Amino acid sequence: MITTEPTTSHGWRRALTTALGVWVVAQVAHLVIAELATLHLGGLPGGLLNSWYQWDTIWFTRIAEHGYPATGDRSAAFFPLYPLLMAALGGGLVAGLVVANLAFLAALVLLFRLVESECDRPTAERALWYLVAFPTGFFLGAAYNTALFLALTVGSVYAMRRQRWWLAGLLAALAGATRSSGLLLAVPMAYEYARVHGRRIRPDVLALALVPAGVLGFMAYTWRVLGDPLAFVHAQRHWYRQLDWPWSALGRQVAMIARHRLFSDTGLHNLMDLAAVLLAAALVTLAFVGPWRVRRDQWAIPVYGAVLVLFMLIFPNTSSQTPYPLQSSARFFLEVFPAFLVLARIGARPMVDRAYLVIAVGAQAVLLDFFLHGGWVA
Repeated sequence: MITTEPTTSHGWRRALTTALGVWVVAQVAHLVIAELATLHLGGLPGGLLNSWYQWDTIWFTRIAEHGYPATGDRSAAFFPLYPLLMAALGGGLVAGLVVANLAFLAALVLLFRLVESECDRPTAERALWYLVAFPTGFFLGAAYNTALFLALTVGSVYAMRRQRWWLAGLLAALAGATRSSGLLLAVPMAYEYARVHGRRIRPDVLALALVPAGVLGFMAYTWRVLGDPLAFVHAQRHWYRQLDWPWSALGRQVAMIARHRLFSDTGLHNLMDLAAVLLAAALVTLAFVGPWRVRRDQWAIPVYGAVLVLFMLIFPNTSSQTPYPLQSSARFFLEVFPAFLVLARIGARPMVDRAYLVIAVGAQAVLLDFFLHGGWVA
């Protein structure tokens, strides 16, 4: 069976109203933390706005303003949809923030609709609050492609659950044009299609062919302008990300934590990334077994979460020069939205709900302050 609630304008209005409230609170919280960040460590040298011009934002901005050929081989690691949307608004940091924050709002609306239809309204509301409160949640409002990718993947899974295969395939293709891991949407889409239709193949099965279209389009583009259709794969070598066994990354991560002092910068980063991977894996597992599991007909959702967690493990940072094997996993956790669905179910217990929000918001304030001062977070 599939969820049967009618897709009404009232339901979408409720989703927009709830999401807009959460989004506004997140914006105000980020602004307050940024203002407080100006009061210590010599303030923010570049000013409040330019303090968001950090790390990946620099690469996206360069691509939006100058294109891939002018930014070198490393730039092919950053997929084109987000900088293309930035360029449509004139490029620059402000354009990146506008695109990211509009996508942030869209992701909240779609996540609310998905969780409400699969569970209930209180669970959907908690899922939104838990997402924005997560320690690295500020990346959804930064000039990164995180929010855009999240909006497209949630939208694709929502369409799958309603058997709107062509829309699901289109959104998956756009997700693939945002991050290579958009290809992973083929797994839950194939699973859901097989669950619904079994061996009865219909013409709409061709919608699955849309999933790799975004990646294939980028390959065609880089073949033309860079002379290398696999430029995005080769660019990952510059960032030291290569295919590896999942247990290898976990083993090296634990070894790095043991090698460095726990409360050193390296120790804390590795502990945070390891905790993010383990938490994501635990929550996705609880979607299949235990008191907070979803129904069997809903398994396409945690199936997608499982392949995302596996993807984090099999493409680690393999360099001996950088001591962060699971680098950025704390940020990638934001894209594992099935984990937030399960966490929201667990959060029906008031003590869990309050404990999570207090701890997560406090951690996010510290990490955002560090990020705005130029520190690497995830």
